[in-house]
Amino acid sequence: MPLRDVSKEIVKSGGDLVVLPEVDNIDTKVVFHVKSTLAGSNKVLDDSREWSKPMELILGHNFKFSLWEELVKTMRVGETSIFTCKHHTVSDYPKVASQLRKIMIEKKAIEPEHHCCGSQAFVEQSTGYHDLDHVTQEKNDICFTIEILSVHRPGCYEKELWTLTDDEKRRRTMTLKEEGNTFFHNQDINAASERYSMAIGLLDQLILKEKPGSSMHTELNSERIPILLNWCQCQLKLGNNYPVIQYASEVLTHDPHNVKALFRRALAHKAVFNYREALEDLEKTASLDESLINAINKQIKEIKAAQASNDAKDKELFKNMLKI
Repeated sequence: MPLRDVSKEIVKSGGDLVVLPEVDNIDTKVVFHVKSTLAGSNKVLDDSREWSKPMELILGHNFKFSLWEELVKTMRVGETSIFTCKHHTVSDYPKVASQLRKIMIEKKAIEPEHHCCGSQAFVEQSTGYHDLDHVTQEKNDICFTIEILSVHRPGCYEKELWTLTDDEKRRRTMTLKEEGNTFFHNQDINAASERYSMAIGLLDQLILKEKPGSSMHTELNSERIPILLNWCQCQLKLGNNYPVIQYASEVLTHDPHNVKALFRRALAHKAVFNYREALEDLEKTASLDESLINAINKQIKEIKAAQASNDAKDKELFKNMLKI
């Protein structure tokens, strides 16, 4: 894209070019600091040095604010330059900046966007930040001071999950599952849960591309189920019982005789006092796997003891009500 209505001032020269000539630079990772200011003033909008980490972008992967990609492609490693950009070249910046603030400063997850027709609809919504809304309303020009920290060529860094090909995603799910298993055995349940969740997310992306009922759809689902059950085991240990009920039930729609799904759902039902449902799942589990009889009997005994205790409390409460 031609850098029309953008002026560049080199503050500090650099070494190697970010974009190498006569080479496919797609998948090159660029790490940089960027400070955004209103043109003609010292008003700072954002400065990545105040964030938890610098900016990173992968060339050729449709970064949300495409102007930054075009700017860094004109630079060298170690270079610092100031780019003064006319308002119409930065009309998307307030929206992108608001999302970066939520991620980098407020540590919030960003929900998927609803697509609008045209960039005008994109910027007319409030960003939730007064200074960014002001940029949109006043049509301010913006200066970006960019410092290139490092450049990593394809194959020299571990790819972000969103940049992976389908084959790479599938291989990564197995790696993530193994990492999750290691964390689980080392009692780092949160880290294990995170790895399993990432693996499930990658498989979900692949499954969506396949026709339901096709051999590949079935194969991917069969890979997803054990990882999902591992994730459920993590949630049980973390006390997150309702998601276990939900996702174990999902597994059982595909595999009604899955013993792990039944037993883990039973434990989750028991934890939230759904004793009838817990007993039903435990009885089904016992009929499918006799090796779990001792564990099942222990759970049934605890449930019946809890039911008897609740019944006694209810009777005492009813007796006291009659005395009033």
